Amino acid sequence: METINWAIVAPGRIATKFATALIQQKGHRLAAICSRSLENANHFANAFDPTAKRFDDLSQCLAENSIDVVYIANPHPFHFEAVHLALRAGKAVLCEKPMTMKADQTRELVELARKQQIFLMEAIWMRFMPALIDVKQRVQAGQIGDVLFLSAQLTLKRAVDPDHRLFSPGLGGGAMLDLGIYPLAFADMMLGEPIAVQGLRHNAHTGVDDVFTFTAGYSSGAVAQLLCSTRFEIDNSAKIIGTQGQIDIIGPFHQADQITINAYDGMPQTLQFPHDVNGYEWEIREVARALRAGKTESPLMPLATSVGLAEQMDGLLAALPHR
Repeated sequence: METINWAIVAPGRIATKFATALIQQKGHRLAAICSRSLENANHFANAFDPTAKRFDDLSQCLAENSIDVVYIANPHPFHFEAVHLALRAGKAVLCEKPMTMKADQTRELVELARKQQIFLMEAIWMRFMPALIDVKQRVQAGQIGDVLFLSAQLTLKRAVDPDHRLFSPGLGGGAMLDLGIYPLAFADMMLGEPIAVQGLRHNAHTGVDDVFTFTAGYSSGAVAQLLCSTRFEIDNSAKIIGTQGQIDIIGPFHQADQITINAYDGMPQTLQFPHDVNGYEWEIREVARALRAGKTESPLMPLATSVGLAEQMDGLLAALPHR
């Protein structure tokens, strides 16, 4: 596969960042744009690749033979249908997080991808970043000893707007689905799947969660303290503490390009991992590696992990809010 031809579904804010990285990658081409508004599709294509085809109907877009992989960036509640259609059309899929609103939907898409033998990956971009891959390798190599504690928090302060996707139930609003998946995915990346997860939430007046603090326990004995919020903003860093040292990921940790290693018997060491573009290039390159190797899923973001994260979020979101 010399050139990988991409279609972007829902050319909004995230898709703009994605396309900015995509057009700078050798061996990749923005072949098509699909939006509910043909005017938006035209505007997006003209900004990034005027030769890209434009569609306002997803089925017509997916019928385009030149498309190899579809990047789906519409709001969470619409992921399931879009991914399902793309897989049925025989297209590889990179879907923004969370893949779906519920674990049973994620399982269904995973089963379909495996049955069709088609590539599917959840676009949790941080899991492909060199800084965090380096941290994972150091943790696995025992450079900070046995891990005792992990913390990660992702927060932002936003005024409650019932029509905004962060606060609208109909658009999949809530801190957990939009932000909390990052601390969960970070902990999973470093420590594996937890044996227990417990959370405490606060809801905005629209009914979606705007603060979620949760704790995860692991068979190794490690504990993770995780936080997400749209109600306030604090330092969005992450930390892993072991018996022989600790690693700090400078915030925002989900865009990591710098880490500090502090071995208890030595001097702190800060390492830089600059992004080539804006950080989205790493997941684009991972898709390319997988497709060119004939793989149907990525070892850095396995489909079983997407299911596991969805199950954890299901359980947390079922908890009653704090009054």
